[in-house]
Amino acid sequence: MDTFYKLLVALLLIFEISAAVTGLASWNKLKNSYWRMFPIYLCIVVFIELVGGYYAFIQRDTAINLKWFRFFAIPLQFLFFYWLYHQYFKKRIKSELPKICLGVYCAVFLFDQFQTFYKNKWFDDISYSVGSILLLILVFKFISVFVNSPELKVFKKSKMLWVSLGILIYYVGSLPYWPVRVYLNENYPELFIFMFTLMYLLNYIMYSLFIVAMVWGKSE
Repeated sequence: MDTFYKLLVALLLIFEISAAVTGLASWNKLKNSYWRMFPIYLCIVVFIELVGGYYAFIQRDTAINLKWFRFFAIPLQFLFFYWLYHQYFKKRIKSELPKICLGVYCAVFLFDQFQTFYKNKWFDDISYSVGSILLLILVFKFISVFVNSPELKVFKKSKMLWVSLGILIYYVGSLPYWPVRVYLNENYPELFIFMFTLMYLLNYIMYSLFIVAMVWGKSE
């Protein structure tokens, strides 16, 4: 399992680096658009994975690795995507939904740090689950706006469409996994390995769609 896990992580890093490089290659096309933050975000993701891999595989310090993802990597992902949808919506509709999602997530994240009725070996189940649900709400809000906009006619050029598809595939697919992963690992190891592998496959698809967004997407 250790070798297999390393392979999955290595493949994910390749997808993440590919997305970051593709984003940087399209830097000039992004001009002054808020999309210029996307390649920067992807580069930060690569940095996060490298630091996490260093502590997990070289230092063999899983405690620091878990704290790194719990307090920085995971919250950063949600905060960035909430910000991205806020930027998209404010140019098209008047919506406070991204700000509401941000506030709710921050409140739940703080709650997760102080509650004592469960112990999590990995990272905060409650805030991750709520953060994912809020992000999916923003995806569906985007879809409702997109299908009623002129962008639908040139959907292939919509960066947000490809990014949203990636988010939808990964977070819908992974959401059922996190609350039950410890139980599956202890009681149904074969099913755990299957779902664990599936999460990485969904991650590969998400970053592949991010690459598509950078290649085909048109700057706003």
